[in-house]
Amino acid sequence: MTGCMKEVRPGVWRAWVDLPRGEDNKRRQKKLTLYATGVRDAQRQLAKLVADATAGKLAPSSKETLASYLDSWIDHKEASKLAGKTIQTWRSLARVHIVPHLGKMRLERITVRAVRDLHTMLLTSGHQRKAGGLSPRSVLHVHRLLSEVLKNAVTEGLIPSNPCALVTPPYVEKTERQIPDEAALFRLLAATGETWLWLRLPILLAAGAGLREGEVCGLHWSSVDLVAETINIKEQAERLTGKPLTYRTPKRNKKGVISLPAFLVDALRAHKGQQTLQRMQLEAAWQEHGLVVTQEDGRPRTPDNLSHAFAKVADYAGIPDVTFHDLRHCCATLQIAAGVPLKVVSERMRHSSITITADLYGHVMPVTDREAARKMDGALRRAFGG
Repeated sequence: MTGCMKEVRPGVWRAWVDLPRGEDNKRRQKKLTLYATGVRDAQRQLAKLVADATAGKLAPSSKETLASYLDSWIDHKEASKLAGKTIQTWRSLARVHIVPHLGKMRLERITVRAVRDLHTMLLTSGHQRKAGGLSPRSVLHVHRLLSEVLKNAVTEGLIPSNPCALVTPPYVEKTERQIPDEAALFRLLAATGETWLWLRLPILLAAGAGLREGEVCGLHWSSVDLVAETINIKEQAERLTGKPLTYRTPKRNKKGVISLPAFLVDALRAHKGQQTLQRMQLEAAWQEHGLVVTQEDGRPRTPDNLSHAFAKVADYAGIPDVTFHDLRHCCATLQIAAGVPLKVVSERMRHSSITITADLYGHVMPVTDREAARKMDGALRRAFGG
């Protein structure tokens, strides 16, 4: 196989690569656009393309559009049992922000300039409900999705390189989380009152055991061992737009048995007794699903219902910026502040690695670090007779 190229403008090269002859024995070529930092970089890319063509890894030119490829890529991810919420978000980003602007373009004709122009448009006038643009964080989500799709197209030999890789995504300033402390937790529990009394246990499950909204709504009594004082987190509730409530494996398949604080065990025992009383009072009207957190008649609660109800309680408590998911962060920070080893915290929070735990909660580490220094000071003084 052979190939040739020419520079059409600074940093952009047009390349032609011979492909293996087809069944009709006619010569076939693939025309591509390369983005290179110089001649040597362009030559290196061309050499790789020729090698891929020789190995049969380079697909002939295709008329497939980005919209068609994007749709099939998301379909494949959905068939791979990726989280339904993620699929729903991707489809929304594609439908609203990518397809209307780049969807009709053939994959091999999507350039760095096209991606950069998409960013500019989204930042300045991309909002669908009001004048103005999207936030840098929203544009970053669009960029990541488009980049992942085009990276897959590179892997399949449909395009030589990913134009998104040469476009700097918008800078998103990191904002410090407003994580509830012990005082805020007390205010939230006090704010439940009689109207939102059912929220007390979900709040304790999130702040005391680190459960997410879906895991709270998906917790069955069969997964609760009040004798061993543990719960087995093995499924979470999920309801997608226009679909019924379902239960699936927790995020990143992070299932696990965790020990519970005695206070939370007592709360679960009391709740179970109250639920038994409700079941007896309602008799046939009670709908048994075996769930810990339910509506008044035993029907399941959804994560959205839980989040919306909590938002009202948080607002009443005077801390409207706190979300239900922040209670999970509260659980982690309270453990770290109490001196629980970071590895243990990571396992209890069911993070995929201790690095994630350190990144999320690094801001509370200095306190723990100073405490470690004080303890070391005492040990050294005792060792050296100080």
